[in-house]
Amino acid sequence: MSYVPKLKEEEALLLTLRILIDERKGQATVREIKELIEVSKPRPWSDQDAAGNALRSGAPMWHQIVQNACDRLDADRHFYRSSFIRIVSTSPHKILQITDEGRTFVKDLQDFEDRLSADGFKLCQYLDESPLEETWRDLKKLLTKNKITYERGSERDDLLRSLRSREYAMKHHLDYENANIHSKILDALKQRCDKPVTTSIDAWMAGRNHVGTLANLESRQESQFAELKSLCFAGDTES
Repeated sequence: MSYVPKLKEEEALLLTLRILIDERKGQATVREIKELIEVSKPRPWSDQDAAGNALRSGAPMWHQIVQNACDRLDADRHFYRSSFIRIVSTSPHKILQITDEGRTFVKDLQDFEDRLSADGFKLCQYLDESPLEETWRDLKKLLTKNKITYERGSERDDLLRSLRSREYAMKHHLDYENANIHSKILDALKQRCDKPVTTSIDAWMAGRNHVGTLANLESRQESQFAELKSLCFAGDTES
C-alpha cells in the first residue's frame, strides 16, 4: 500500500469547510460533519487515522482530529473562526456555519488542488508535515550552526510555511527566497527522509510554484527571519 499522510488539524478544518458549503444554511453540528466526512470519503486514511480510539467507543482516530480542530475554534483569535467559520451554537452540540469569505476560500482551494493534481500530487500530500517531523532535530542543529534563527520562537512552523509557500517566503524574507535557501532545504530533506515521505516534499515543491489562497494561507501570521549568514547542507549535522 502506498504512503498515506496522517490527518492534521489544518486539513481537518479544510474538510469541514467543504462539508459546510454543501449543507443547508451552510451549517452543521460537529457530529454531523464527522458523519458526512465518513460518507464522502474525501481522502484515504492512514493506518493511524483508521485505528479505533478506545477512549471514544472505538471510533476511528481521525474523528478525534476533526473534533480537536473544531474545539480549537473556540479561541477568539483563531484565524478560521475570524474569517471562514462562524460558531452558531456552542457545545455540547456545537453548530458551525461557513461564512461568505469561507465559500470564496473553498473555491480558491479547489483551484489550487486542481493545479497540484495536474502535477500528480494530492492535497493531503501537500499538507503533510511528516518530512519535517522526521528530520526536525537534526535540521534545527544545522540551521543553528549556520546562524539561521527565528524571532517568534516557533521556528518549525515558520520554516514549514516557507517550505510549502513561495508566496509566504517572498512576503516575509525575499532575500532567503532569492538565495534559494528553501530549495536547498527541500533537497536536503529528500536525502534524509524515508522514501515514501519524499513524495510530500515533491508536493511542497510543486505547491510553491502555484499562486493560490491555500499556498499563502499561512501568511496570516506575521513572522520575521533573522539574517542568513551562511548555509551548507553538505556538512555534518552535529552542532
